[in-house]
Amino acid sequence: MNFGRSATWSYRCERTADRRSQGAPSTCRHINAKIIKSFEKGNLAEIMDTITSHLPQMNLVNLTTALHRLAKLTAVSPANQTMLRRDPGFQHLLRALSTSLDTLQPGEVPAQSLSNVAWSLATLNLARKDLVHKIVIVAASNMSSFQPFELSTFLWACAKLGTVDNGMARCTELVFEAAAVHIMNHANTFPFRCLANVLWALQRPSDIITPSSVVS
Repeated sequence: MNFGRSATWSYRCERTADRRSQGAPSTCRHINAKIIKSFEKGNLAEIMDTITSHLPQMNLVNLTTALHRLAKLTAVSPANQTMLRRDPGFQHLLRALSTSLDTLQPGEVPAQSLSNVAWSLATLNLARKDLVHKIVIVAASNMSSFQPFELSTFLWACAKLGTVDNGMARCTELVFEAAAVHIMNHANTFPFRCLANVLWALQRPSDIITPSSVVS
């Protein structure tokens, strides 16, 4: 099933990678506002139409906001999630996000964006190893940039993805190792709820309680 303009939209991610990563702040803020407004209407076709219309101009924050809102909108509907995963426009979004990550240095990627991507993939039960591998490498090299809630959500998502695809354990091992050191050195800054999510992620992935979604 196709939502909005997905079936006819021509993918131009590679040609617009530089423009996407450097997008004008005013344009990017406008795009984010339009994505959020579409999301608030609760219409999946409309939000996909908004996303595909603006995809060539989106920067990383726009892309992660789009993915995050789609995950939230379909979180309680397995049928909608299935249709979304099959939609060409959604696949274009994932490819654009992957390309955007390639154009940025690790220190240029906001921790909140990484957390949102991980949470969204886990919520959608979408074990995209290529994308997960990229966010894991960036996250592991930037532990100090994470707020406790962002990091605990990221780890929860990695563990949740491990229940979807057993191969995720090896793919996410690097970030768990880095996080273990970081959390041991900063445990006093982690609220109880965050520490609980971290422990569940490390020891009981099948029983982890879904945390509230990160707000873009």
